[in-house]
Amino acid sequence: FGHEGVGRVREVGAGVAAIRRGDWVACESLQACHCCEPCRNGHFNQCVHAVLLGMQRDGLFAEVVDLPAELVHNVSDFADSESGRWAAACCEPAACSLVALSLARLKPADDILIFGAGPIGLFAAMLSRLVFGAASIQIVEPVPFRRDFARRWADRVYDVDEFFAEPA
Repeated sequence: FGHEGVGRVREVGAGVAAIRRGDWVACESLQACHCCEPCRNGHFNQCVHAVLLGMQRDGLFAEVVDLPAELVHNVSDFADSESGRWAAACCEPAACSLVALSLARLKPADDILIFGAGPIGLFAAMLSRLVFGAASIQIVEPVPFRRDFARRWADRVYDVDEFFAEPA
């Protein structure tokens, strides 16, 4: 899984039909219980018993990981190239950003403020501009490298202290 959650399948368990040995797959990082009320209502991201791969369970950046089939998605159609694998690794943070912006009902000419220029924050900035037509994008980010990288997508990028020191 050299591309943050994209790798080739080594073995497939009994009863798994959609994934075969050798397929390229992207994995989800949140393992839900499927039993609690949020899960029963289809809100797996709100599972009260969820386990986060790479934080609460080893696996997100491992060379080999044993995952339930429900967490892997076949991306073989476009993952045979390096750029395809990078694109597959970006699906989850891009999707999270798109859903968040859709739920916020962002409209053209809206101003947006994003806290954090990690993968989800950067995709939120990109999609705010390219898909939703935001008029102004501001990002607050404590890490200098991320601030520098975010400048291409934001009208203004702040350090945390700088942002909170400015008068309203």
